[in-house]
Amino acid sequence: MSLQFTSLEYLILGSNRLEGPIPSLPNTLVALDLSENSIAGPLPLIWNTPQLSNLLLSSNQINGSIPSYICKLEVLEVLDLSNNSLSGELPQCWNNSSLLVLDLSNNNLTSEIPSSIGSLSSLTLLHLNNNNFYGELPLELQHCNNLVLLDLSNNELAGEIPTWIDENLQDLVVLQLRSNMFVGEIPSELARLAYLQFLDLAHNNLTGSIPRSFGNFSAMIYHTIHNYDGKGFSVDEMMTYTAFDYNNNLLVVIHGEEYQYSTTIYLLKIMDLSENNLSGQIPEEIVALALLRKNCTENETMPNVVGDNHPDGSESTWPYLGMGLGFVAGFWSACGILIFKKSWSSAYFQMIDRLYDKIYVTIAIRMRRLNRNMQG
Repeated sequence: MSLQFTSLEYLILGSNRLEGPIPSLPNTLVALDLSENSIAGPLPLIWNTPQLSNLLLSSNQINGSIPSYICKLEVLEVLDLSNNSLSGELPQCWNNSSLLVLDLSNNNLTSEIPSSIGSLSSLTLLHLNNNNFYGELPLELQHCNNLVLLDLSNNELAGEIPTWIDENLQDLVVLQLRSNMFVGEIPSELARLAYLQFLDLAHNNLTGSIPRSFGNFSAMIYHTIHNYDGKGFSVDEMMTYTAFDYNNNLLVVIHGEEYQYSTTIYLLKIMDLSENNLSGQIPEEIVALALLRKNCTENETMPNVVGDNHPDGSESTWPYLGMGLGFVAGFWSACGILIFKKSWSSAYFQMIDRLYDKIYVTIAIRMRRLNRNMQG
């Protein structure tokens, strides 16, 4: 099967009921979105689309391995193959310097994380969670120094948490390493990550005490200025807009319950060190961190994150610092009802995600039509 559109650039067919294998595609294609369908079978053996910059095939029934030609798509910026049945090893040939997003989560991939992934110098979001990756984190990963989100949770990764994370991944906002087999002490140097507001090291074999330096996570108290806003990457060329968007997702476990976040990721303020072998006392600095968080909110001295939704400038979210070690963190009083009613809080944030997506798509389509009318 092939699509006979010789000059087709954007093919957006996501969220339908399409079946069968991926068809042969025109070599002019720039963006392909077949996500959330019932596309089945392996990825094509040959993909002659040298201009392809966005490839979204998530939430289908694609199986087999990831072919090495993926590495030869030199202008690829977004690659989302999440929520499929891909298996085997990752290719060892990663060298796409333009790649911004790599999402291979929720598959059956089994291998060590290849060292060549360190060649992805522009990489911003890396999701390898919910697979069967094993071994230690490759030293070359430190060269991905533009990473904002690193999610390696629910794998079989082992060894110590490397100290080079704070030295080279200084833009990290989200670091999720839960449910692996990491050992050793928690590096105190992680507290130097100025933008880090989500740290999840739960369900590992970490030992020692909680670093006192963890009381210095300023981004868990204040809204730190950063160019990451939790949203996806959209195609924007020559002032034309399309309804083509990669929505970043993060599966968060809070008190044993799973929550899926997308456009509201940047509102999360969480530290989870539960289910390890940590010992000693809870550092006073961390208790002070929680209290300071609470006091700043009550006195409205913290810079507003989403205060535009309220005339008095108060915040409408409920980030909290969960240690899972026996003490309760400070919560935002503005949304207390969402805290005590878990079903309400889950429904609320899912509603926000759906509302954002609907508004975004509507505006994008209208802007594209307006541009066409002006150019015509």
